[in-house]
Amino acid sequence: MKEEKDKIYELEFGADGYTGKLKIQNSNNRVLAKVGDVLIDKLSWFRWNNAVKYLDKYNKLKKERHLDGIETPLPPKYLMDILNNAFMEDENELQDLWVKLLVNWQDSSKKLDKRPIYINIIKSLTSTEAKILELVKNIISGKSKDESISSVFYKESFIKLLKISNEDYELSMINLFKNGCFESVKIKNIGITVGGIHPVEDMGMRAIHLTLLGFNLLHSLK
Repeated sequence: MKEEKDKIYELEFGADGYTGKLKIQNSNNRVLAKVGDVLIDKLSWFRWNNAVKYLDKYNKLKKERHLDGIETPLPPKYLMDILNNAFMEDENELQDLWVKLLVNWQDSSKKLDKRPIYINIIKSLTSTEAKILELVKNIISGKSKDESISSVFYKESFIKLLKISNEDYELSMINLFKNGCFESVKIKNIGITVGGIHPVEDMGMRAIHLTLLGFNLLHSLK
């Protein structure tokens, strides 16, 4: 336990030409987050334990990506929001998403779309929804944006591959639909017309495809 208590982490941030470092450390049985000499947060032991797990994973992934020392500083509003949510998360699948988001957003070679909406989406996810996104991310790996968005995914496949119930799938998909990650597939009936217009069948949750927002989110989580 002492080894974890004594850990100190530093993360750089920057915006509009100003840079600084956020230091997270344990001192005299208190866990503190500081910018320079200014105390900005006192972490509970629950959050500290999550912080240790998160930052260990974060440092490991940075080393694997060879990003140590060349991270692109993020604006404080992004960095603090990501860390605050990550430190409240104790489920591995969800904590891993926060790790990937921060490392990828700090990688200047990736040219990712950085918006608060991606943070808000991850914040709202359950572990089942994280597994759904991970499965889709693996399926579209190597595909172009257009190919990824036009790919169709079926309800039965999610239930079988992830070993989840019909209810788990539908409740998860309601949230993913609400967050704009997926849309239902719509199929034109070319055999008939109504007033010169082909009627469209909405497949609902039976068959879905990624939206542009969903694709960009997964691109930030590779």
